[in-house]
Amino acid sequence: MRIPPRPSAAVVTVTASALLAVSAAGLLAGCSTRPDPAPEQSAPVSRAPGAHSLGAGLSFPMDRYRISDADQRTLELARNVLITECMSRHGLDYTPPAPAGPSGLPPYAHLYGVDDPGHAAVHGYRHPADLEPDAYPRIEQDLSAQERLALYGDPEHTEQTAPAEITHDPEGREPGHAHEGPEPRPAHPSGQSQPSEPATGCWGEARLAINEPGEDWIDPTFIHQLEDEAGHAADEDPRVAGLRREWAGCMARNGYPEARGPLTAVEDLGLTDIMDERAIAAARQDVACKTETGLVARWAAVDAEYQAELIAEHAGLLADYQRQHAERMARARAVLAP
Repeated sequence: MRIPPRPSAAVVTVTASALLAVSAAGLLAGCSTRPDPAPEQSAPVSRAPGAHSLGAGLSFPMDRYRISDADQRTLELARNVLITECMSRHGLDYTPPAPAGPSGLPPYAHLYGVDDPGHAAVHGYRHPADLEPDAYPRIEQDLSAQERLALYGDPEHTEQTAPAEITHDPEGREPGHAHEGPEPRPAHPSGQSQPSEPATGCWGEARLAINEPGEDWIDPTFIHQLEDEAGHAADEDPRVAGLRREWAGCMARNGYPEARGPLTAVEDLGLTDIMDERAIAAARQDVACKTETGLVARWAAVDAEYQAELIAEHAGLLADYQRQHAERMARARAVLAP
């Protein structure tokens, strides 16, 4: 699936106005060969990312399996407690970065490209997540060699000693090593005996403690894989191909014949600066054409159909995944309990 930056019912939930918004003459420029840099807009300019996103009302069948923001925060807080305790055992005073807060964006803003007329009028094709201070993980503090070894372990040691590797972060965020295989380490320079680092360091040890992956463990990235599979299938659907042609026809009529698809508009138009006057004018017309064609709601409905099919196909695995996630959350809450 197109993750926005693209992580319910059997069909996508959209507002009636979103599905029926197929006429937006007031947003469209005239039929000149090239629109003015700042055409009239019908939506108020807002610097709040996603304030008027056409995707604000979307939900998908796979949403019920996604890790919520609240659960993700609980998992990260529990992981940080375990990391801090582990580092303390090594005589190191370490405070992990605090979890990022909610981004404030609608979850599917920008799913099909720029989709907010107010955002486009100010920021052009820049992704709204780039404007959100909490959209990305906190930057790690500078670490000494000793701290880095204790926190992340020794990659060479991991490769030599770890059993079959789990290749994704158990919280579904980023790749990482997964199995611990501790061996005695040389004494600390002070001469005092130090605990041996797990092969994956305190970071990996904490994730293992919360996830307890066994032979039947289902990596949370499985959810993203199903979304991606559904998205690729929808992209090849004739209905979506027709939507892209409708959008491209609208763009061509309004001075952008090079635009072939909403997900490749920046490349199609040869925009080197996605926030200059030319990019802003194109982005505003892009959103206007999405509104005229009802592209966001109609494309999302096709995506949802394919997601529902995959959910039915993998019902057993998804039930196991939900059970495992409930167990994972219970362990995380136990770590955080007073």
